[in-house]
Amino acid sequence: MRHIVFYSSGISSYCAARRTVEQHGKENTLLLFADTGIEDADNYRFLFQSAESLGCELVTVRNTKDSTVFENWQSHGAIANNRMPFCSFDMKHKPCRDWLKGHGREDDVYVVGISWDEVHRLAAIEKGWAPNRVWAPLTEPPYLDKSGTLNEALSVGLEPPRLYKHGFSHSNCGGGCVRAGQAHWRHLLKTLPDVFAKWEKEEREMQQYLGRDDVAILTRQVNGKKIPFPLAELRKEVENDGQLDLLDWGGCGCFSIQE
Repeated sequence: MRHIVFYSSGISSYCAARRTVEQHGKENTLLLFADTGIEDADNYRFLFQSAESLGCELVTVRNTKDSTVFENWQSHGAIANNRMPFCSFDMKHKPCRDWLKGHGREDDVYVVGISWDEVHRLAAIEKGWAPNRVWAPLTEPPYLDKSGTLNEALSVGLEPPRLYKHGFSHSNCGGGCVRAGQAHWRHLLKTLPDVFAKWEKEEREMQQYLGRDDVAILTRQVNGKKIPFPLAELRKEVENDGQLDLLDWGGCGCFSIQE
């Protein structure tokens, strides 16, 4: 029986893959990486080093139409956000599903890197990938917190992706994410301003392309009503010590999104 790990190049999917290899062998484990085109450069370093360390076959898939998340916005004529994270499906799900249609087996087990504190997401993931079985090894003992997962890599001489050192909870999409909240984007601005500037530029250019300024990744509450909150405005709030929702971190959940 083959186990296919949806391998994000982050620490949780690495730990899930490591447990898979320990229980089922490297010869029965395949790493499937969907490249969004905007991953942090150090993620690619970790991707290849970790695959070599595990001794597993690594398969990289890509969206055949859009080379990056930002091109995907152009294809949809919209800016992705938490209410419509279409880039999750187009850049992650679809390339994986397309590859599995041609290379998958009926008894393949799909392995995901969600942890014990995310077990509420598992039912949706299982439903989305049925009839194949889904396994989430990090929802089982021994339970690891974030430092525990990072130490798993360090224990075998693997340096985790640099975004964790910068205080990010995940290392996807280069530090940005259309499902992230105000606190996350504030953190990105303060730690990796060049990456924030790239996202701000792409959002602004998309607004200009659409001829609309009432669309954005984020929203904010004003007088009891949600309104668009462009990254340029968030940056100005940070620069002027304005008000932000510092509890709004949002979250990455690409493989719990279904078509």
